[in-house]
Amino acid sequence: MTSTNLATGLLCTTVLCQGSAAIAQDGVDLGTIRIGAPDAQAVLGNSEITEADIENRNPSSTKDVFAGESSITASGGAAIGQKVFVNGIEESLLSVTIDGARQNKSAFHHTGNVLLDPELLKRVEVSEGLAPADAGPGALAGSIAYETKDASDLLAEGKTFGGFVKLGGSSNGNGLEAATAIYGITGGFEYLLSVTNRESDDYEDGSGAEVLGTGADLTDFV
Repeated sequence: MTSTNLATGLLCTTVLCQGSAAIAQDGVDLGTIRIGAPDAQAVLGNSEITEADIENRNPSSTKDVFAGESSITASGGAAIGQKVFVNGIEESLLSVTIDGARQNKSAFHHTGNVLLDPELLKRVEVSEGLAPADAGPGALAGSIAYETKDASDLLAEGKTFGGFVKLGGSSNGNGLEAATAIYGITGGFEYLLSVTNRESDDYEDGSGAEVLGTGADLTDFV
């Protein structure tokens, strides 16, 4: 290489380096970017009730699932009459799904939208206010997405078949609850069958007065 070509090459390299430095100096500082999924979602009004949260709360009804959630309340005493409110907005005005299946407004205005044994709940996602686009139609005021357990979530490690029986009761209203389920994996397919029955008389309020219409006679199948 001649001295002239060498000088020209060095000059071009110097110009390119100076140009790159100029571009770097003109860049925009975006500041500190922190990626933290749970915290970021909480800022947007999205929260998750995990399987661990549900186990710690040991719920006997939908109302107990949301215990301790400041923005979520549930009304009604009997399981069939419990309605969930997100920031004061009743669940029939929200997008409510169970395993992705939309739950329409209840047939009777005094009943809730979800009659589900909490024993089978895996997690619940709640969007307060403006829900994300993937929440589907009718979610302008928010959404509640319930996800239930699969057989693989309930089976002990290395087992292909299992089941449980649960009994409970309450002295107020002489309530009795019984639930049983069987589940397993066979031929690469999972199955789960569950039956829950709740029966009780009308319960009494804090003053000892009987609250009419609060008795339960409910059976649900999954």
